[in-house]
Amino acid sequence: MASGSSRRRPGPEPVRLIPAMTLRAFVLSLILHAVMGVLLVFSFDFRKKELVIQPQDVMQAVSVDSRQVEQEISRLREMDQKKEQAEKKKQQDLEQKVRELEAKARAAEKQRTSEEKQLAELEEKKEKERQEAKEEQKKLAELKQQSEELEKKKKLEEDARKKKETEEAEKKKRAEADTKKKAEQVAADAKVIEGLQSPIKSAITRNFNVVGLPPGLSCKLLIRMVPGGEVVGVQVAQSSGNPVFDQRARDAVYQASPLPVPTEPRIFEKIRDLQLTFEP
Repeated sequence: MASGSSRRRPGPEPVRLIPAMTLRAFVLSLILHAVMGVLLVFSFDFRKKELVIQPQDVMQAVSVDSRQVEQEISRLREMDQKKEQAEKKKQQDLEQKVRELEAKARAAEKQRTSEEKQLAELEEKKEKERQEAKEEQKKLAELKQQSEELEKKKKLEEDARKKKETEEAEKKKRAEADTKKKAEQVAADAKVIEGLQSPIKSAITRNFNVVGLPPGLSCKLLIRMVPGGEVVGVQVAQSSGNPVFDQRARDAVYQASPLPVPTEPRIFEKIRDLQLTFEP
């Protein structure tokens, strides 16, 4: 990874140039050795002839070879410079590629981090939606249960209402029937009691002494009896205004005892305390 300052990546070591004077001396030495070698070769006369080399020829050869050496040195320097420039450019290109790759790597890492974050957020959102859906299903189940319980309660209440209405209707019907029966019984009893008024009045009248009393007198008597018609008490509820008349009326009731009463206990209970208007 590249940091603030770029580090040179390992590569081929650059060619180190030999100093110009050393190289020149070395080349001159080689040339001299070469010339001496040539002279030695030509000094052999295979035909046993002597070869004579003039000094000017040697100096001329040395001069020509020096120029070639200079040219060679210049060419080597130029090649070395070109090579060094090429290596430098190659190194710069390589470093540029490294920087580009590092930039791409950082961008890719940033993209990956962003995608991972988006994926995590999406997963969190999905989990939240799943939880919300689960809660919604739970609420729906609770509402359904409440609805079913409400329907069941309403049905029970409706059944209870109908049952109550039926019972009340039957009760009302029975009450009406009982009322009607009672009314009929009361009417029948009243008719029976009304029919008893005349025999009781007749029995009392037969025992009433009218001697010396003015006509047209009447009083209301409250007669208490026990089963069988036995009189146990007589009170004047409304006086005739004549004490003698009232007393004789009371005496006549006692004398007529037992009075003619019905043997049926239910009807007797209605006339046990009998209020009677006595008019002899």
